[in-house]
Amino acid sequence: MADKSSEKMMEEMAKARGYAYPEWELSTKLDPEFIEAYNKLAAIVFLHEGAVAPSKVHLAAKYREMVAIGVLCFRGRERGVETHMRRALRVGATKEEIFEAMQAIVLPGGAPAYSLGVQTLMRILKEQGQA
Repeated sequence: MADKSSEKMMEEMAKARGYAYPEWELSTKLDPEFIEAYNKLAAIVFLHEGAVAPSKVHLAAKYREMVAIGVLCFRGRERGVETHMRRALRVGATKEEIFEAMQAIVLPGGAPAYSLGVQTLMRILKEQGQA
């Protein structure tokens, strides 16, 4: 592993993902090798970087983000829902697509998961002047 400072690793995470949670700062200090491995996996899963055959990627980033949003809604992880919803919008998802994804989780995930997703979308759209 390259000998990087915690600050440098945090900057790289924020640039690549559009966010870097505060708890990752402690993680970069205590176990930078773990964070390097985690970052590589995140790059493959969400950004398709380093994928074995990136030309064969079938699920666009905005849909991968919506899958993450659905799981995080079900788990009640408000901060993660917001983070991935913002990134879904950045990579091309529309508010209508995200809303339909929330509709799709209501039966398997329940009304609380749906509500969390819709409330988060409402907050983001209001912040962006789209509500």
